[in-house]
Amino acid sequence: MNVVGGTICMPKIRKSTALPARPVEQFELNLTDDDVWLIGIDQSTSNTGIALMSTNAKFIILLDLHRDKKLEKRVFYRDFYFLLKRIVSGKKIKILVYEKPVPSKYKTAGNVLRELKGHLEEWIEIIPEFEGICVDSLYPQTWKSLIINSTKGKDRFHDKIAVAEDLVDMFPALECYFLTYPYSDYDSFEALGILLGYLSAAFDSNGNQMIFSTMEKTHISFVCYKEVCKRDLEDPLFIQNLFGIAYGIFKPVFRSYNMHYNFYKNVRMASSSRVNTYTVIPRTELARFQWEYGIDPEDTEKVMLMFIFRRGDLSKSEGNTLRAIFEWHEDVYGEV
Repeated sequence: MNVVGGTICMPKIRKSTALPARPVEQFELNLTDDDVWLIGIDQSTSNTGIALMSTNAKFIILLDLHRDKKLEKRVFYRDFYFLLKRIVSGKKIKILVYEKPVPSKYKTAGNVLRELKGHLEEWIEIIPEFEGICVDSLYPQTWKSLIINSTKGKDRFHDKIAVAEDLVDMFPALECYFLTYPYSDYDSFEALGILLGYLSAAFDSNGNQMIFSTMEKTHISFVCYKEVCKRDLEDPLFIQNLFGIAYGIFKPVFRSYNMHYNFYKNVRMASSSRVNTYTVIPRTELARFQWEYGIDPEDTEKVMLMFIFRRGDLSKSEGNTLRAIFEWHEDVYGEV
């Protein structure tokens, strides 16, 4: 039978409670109703790791769903679905993030992750608590670069125990589960690494969501610019009024400019996300517009807004509408 177990940790007081492994149908976990929860998932051929963290970091929960290989794979995914559905029932979920399938040369691992992706996409559509939440994925090299402590030595990047060790350094309350971990792949620890890596890559220190996405290289980004008075942005209806009756068509979403990446990577990540995005361009990036658009980069009373669309998602009339709204616009192509 498929079994699930793990630990509940309270990092701020360095306490933990073991969740002994038991059959999935007998497992119960009651998340607090007044907290908002973030979920990370890591999949291997024999185990699925689930990490849950409250947004206030009061609780971190690691779960390992261990597959009985004597049973058909469909039974494992059935159990996984009902476990996930039962855990989140009636709770507030903000983010679900998982590892993006690795390049095809790693065939077995890639197939496992693609299979998980397919199931998750299906479940997100039918589990009510996942409606409207942020669902994303990122490559292992991205999240590991933000989690693994490189000062501990070389050749730790592909060592699963290294991820677990570094997470214990961050959250000592995880040490008990680490020392008694019953499996070899440390999947629940990797699930937490995926979640924390995503939070580091996609949110700033104030909790604002930044531009972040795995870049898709073949599309064209359609980028529009508008210089506005800084005080205009204090009006909550300013963007809606800027678009007028077309606002309901485009519904641009604000994302903070991601200072971890250069200008063009911000553009390409934004349009890769398939979300119509706008941001405020940092003053350090404004010199490029000085001669082309005649702006004064030193004018602190004004800011430059950037609106980023995926050109292939725009109809001809939508493209014309954007050109009518924004005098300044350009196409951005290819890799950056």
